[in-house]
Amino acid sequence: MDTVANRQLLKSPLHQRQTELLFRHGLSFPPATIRRQKMNMQTSVTAHNDWYDWSRSTYKIRVRAGKNNFLWGSAGVEDQTFASPLILHIRNDTFGVPITFGTQKAGGTQKTIGTLQPGETVSIPIDKICGVFATCATESIVNCRIIR
Repeated sequence: MDTVANRQLLKSPLHQRQTELLFRHGLSFPPATIRRQKMNMQTSVTAHNDWYDWSRSTYKIRVRAGKNNFLWGSAGVEDQTFASPLILHIRNDTFGVPITFGTQKAGGTQKTIGTLQPGETVSIPIDKICGVFATCATESIVNCRIIR
């Protein structure tokens, strides 16, 4: 089943990067998996369908080097207070790089919470802050989910 889409997928920079990382860790994509999934390839050998099939507020952010990228909120808003804190689940992509994340107050005060390695997840409460930021050395995709 050799289609134009499959040939383009095999030549795409995303596929080449994923293949390079998989080979570095001693893994490989079976060709049948690539053909079946086309552009929606899995980012790891283990399926993460529960992560991607959420019905609640879910989004992805590309965290880049050189600046603080807001995973939630903004430096231009006041501190947000909720009756019960929202919970922000943060997951660093399996093929990403380590990210450093933290919270920010409206006055500009930042508090670094920690570092997430590729594939790791953490949940933090959102209350009495104006934002949650992240930064990294190069570039990484971060998946976020907000629940009450």
